[in-house]
Amino acid sequence: MLDSSRLSLVDFCFASKARNFPVGKSRHTVDAFRTVCWFHSLRIASGATSTYQMDALIECDPTSQTRSPVNLKNKWRSYRNGRHTPNLALVKAVETKFPGSFAVLNHPLWSLLRLGRSVEVEVPSPLSRLPPSLFTVVWGGSVQSHHGLVLAPEWNAQRLRKIERQAGLDALACLVALLRNAIESGDRREAHIFSRSLCRMMLMMGRWLYAHGIAQPMVDYLEELLLPLAAHDGQRHSFGEQGFRSAANRLIGTASMFEANENLLLTNVQKADLMLDFLDDKFTCELSVLVGSVTCPGA
Repeated sequence: MLDSSRLSLVDFCFASKARNFPVGKSRHTVDAFRTVCWFHSLRIASGATSTYQMDALIECDPTSQTRSPVNLKNKWRSYRNGRHTPNLALVKAVETKFPGSFAVLNHPLWSLLRLGRSVEVEVPSPLSRLPPSLFTVVWGGSVQSHHGLVLAPEWNAQRLRKIERQAGLDALACLVALLRNAIESGDRREAHIFSRSLCRMMLMMGRWLYAHGIAQPMVDYLEELLLPLAAHDGQRHSFGEQGFRSAANRLIGTASMFEANENLLLTNVQKADLMLDFLDDKFTCELSVLVGSVTCPGA
């Protein structure tokens, strides 16, 4: 299958017929992201190796006598490229066979990545659908009645690490919301801090992002459109001189090597803690530069 994770944002948008700029009439890039991510979550769950198999393993009912003889591999190729978003009926039908796929397609992260919308005006807030473990960190308690981004005070490295160690779509959505809220409130210093955490989590999720077809284009989207908004004192965060792919491979590879050398079988949280320790320079100074700062043009 086409490895869309290695495409630049421009090439990804060309393949998905989406726009690679903030506003316009064409298909939104985020719709392409969520469709491609949904497609690959089903590919992984079903074990399909081609778009030919996607219909046979996911949608085709061999007992049905009413199936029209259409070439549905073309439809699944369209989802693979992110050109069309599946309709609700199909998504719900597929959910019965592959639970969790509906949540991937309709995750609050996608709404938060639509940078033309204010995070404060959406009711209910996309964060209202996130798990209690994140509410505890963000609001200082497991309070899911909040509809806005009313945050607990005194953000520090320890609180941010509690979010980072939950690396996944939920935690990523939480960081994007915190970052965007800081930007919209005019707090560039806090936005700069959140942007560093966002880069760190993207590296930790590198293997997942590549498997779900959105790694490099989503990194480009963040680096070109979101991270510059979090610049502070003429600096903004990035993924180092060698880029995201190299940095993610080095981080995940080093963590895997450590686990193998120590003959350990770590939980996901333990693996997250290990990668965060590497990024915090507790084991090696080499990996601490994977998330760095670059000078903004004109600074």
